[in-house]
Amino acid sequence: MAEERNKETTTPAEDKAAIKKEKEKSKKSRKRLFLLFLLMAFPASLAGLHLSGIWDARPMVFSMAPKLPYVGEKLVELLDIPPVYTMTVEERRIFELRQWEDLLAQREVDLNELSSKLGVLSSDLMERGSAIAKAEEELAAKEAEVPGEELSQSEQEIFDRVVRTYQEISARRAAKIVENLNPELAVRMLRSLPEDEAAGILGRMDATKAAWLTEQLAK
Repeated sequence: MAEERNKETTTPAEDKAAIKKEKEKSKKSRKRLFLLFLLMAFPASLAGLHLSGIWDARPMVFSMAPKLPYVGEKLVELLDIPPVYTMTVEERRIFELRQWEDLLAQREVDLNELSSKLGVLSSDLMERGSAIAKAEEELAAKEAEVPGEELSQSEQEIFDRVVRTYQEISARRAAKIVENLNPELAVRMLRSLPEDEAAGILGRMDATKAAWLTEQLAK
């Protein structure tokens, strides 16, 4: 009865204080719920970004996992985290330095291989150039000996060999050689080539020389 009387006899000030206290409790509860929501939403957002491919979460997770107390080592084994993420700062620097040295060594190997290939290619081009020059000299000498006559079988073989060589080299290189040939030999050479290959060579020659040769080919 005394307690009932006390409840009935509370003053307005006490009622107001009680209401205020309830509001503060409710406000604190909402704040806690909001913080809990943020704590849950943030990892979920990161997981969504990782799964969608927008952001790679592995570096962050891998670097944090070994530092977790008690469960760090087990997580490293469970997630199969690369050793680089479990290294100290000094160990990582040494590891990165070795990686850089390995990269430089591999680049040096690649450059040496490329240099070797270029050397072989250059040697092959020089041999072909020498063969062309020799065949041209032989052909020019034969033409000088018997001007205006048909080529003999041996001369024709030499000529055919030169034509085949021209077909194997680039049009730009062939154009440089044809520009320095005896005019009659140059015309005969171009006539023996397929039209598209002859056109490719003429297109890369001096305009005046190409025009004269074109006139001779048209006759």
